Amino acid sequence: MVSCAAGLLLPCSLDAATEARRVEYDVRQQLVVNAPPGTRHLRIWFAMPVRESHQDIENFRVLAPSPHRRVQDQAGNRQVFIETQPPFEEVYVITQTFRLIRTEQISGVHPEFTRPMDEAERTALAPFLAPGRTFPVDEAMRELAGGIVEGETNPTLAARRLYNWVLDHAEYWVKDPDRYAASGAAGAHVCLKTGSGDSTDLHALWVSLARSAGIPSRLVYGTVLNTELNRMDADLGARCWAEFYAPGYGWVPLDVATADLFSGAYPIHDRNGRRVRLATPDGYRGPSRDKVDFYFGNLDARRLVLSRGSDLALNPPAAAGLVPDMAKAYVEADGAVLPEGSGWSRKLTYRQRKSN
Repeated sequence: MVSCAAGLLLPCSLDAATEARRVEYDVRQQLVVNAPPGTRHLRIWFAMPVRESHQDIENFRVLAPSPHRRVQDQAGNRQVFIETQPPFEEVYVITQTFRLIRTEQISGVHPEFTRPMDEAERTALAPFLAPGRTFPVDEAMRELAGGIVEGETNPTLAARRLYNWVLDHAEYWVKDPDRYAASGAAGAHVCLKTGSGDSTDLHALWVSLARSAGIPSRLVYGTVLNTELNRMDADLGARCWAEFYAPGYGWVPLDVATADLFSGAYPIHDRNGRRVRLATPDGYRGPSRDKVDFYFGNLDARRLVLSRGSDLALNPPAAAGLVPDMAKAYVEADGAVLPEGSGWSRKLTYRQRKSN
């Protein structure tokens, strides 16, 4: 782990001699849909892993009981799409298997090598400055964000101030499940009001503040491949982190929720111990300033990205219009949203192969 600048104003970076870690995994992602009795028309969008510079996907395969095709939404995310009518199984199972090759993401972002956006960039990135249904950009948020960044125009320094502020004012709920909770709706206002939430809540708040401060930003959905669940028949769950745009670098990652678990001391006991361990990539061993700094501008290699963005226009269009996200899947039965839990479930498991 790299030691970063004191005072938490500068982002963490690596020197040229440091090699980014690379890890390979075999991943299995299964979606089980329970169609309501009498369903005549079932449509399923099942998130596919993203291929990008820090994440390669090999041997991708789909097993499904009826024909499927691969589609892409307006944000560039891809899904396995199935549209079927009776006769079909009452319990409908789709399985994805693939090899994931993931490299530690080290941005090296530094305020000296970026600058405020110009008008052309601001126009091109306008969608990432607009409000969303769970992260408002309104007068109250602009006033709050303005007070936090205090006129700072360098996007890296301003983004770091917002990161520090969320660390100080919102708690990841697993730290104290008797006191905190996830909103269930990824709401920035709810997270701000309660001072707690899950990874999506905390990052919805951060994105709301960043966009209100004029910093293009977006949510990223996927999962963390926790070491304790290697080869276990247990769902890894969904996780969220964020990215902001810095001229000269492009999109820069951060994970304020994971950083929050390492920010300051708090009691570990039988009600939160396992939750805290599973919420971190490689376990929890106490507070770590290095980890807090690392997760601004960098990400570990124990990640799987499934989608980016919010309020997505699916292809073909969903009957309900824009969907909040594609963290796992989206399912419709006879044109009505089929909810996760009662209507469908997703299990993602993995086996680690090797790392450098």
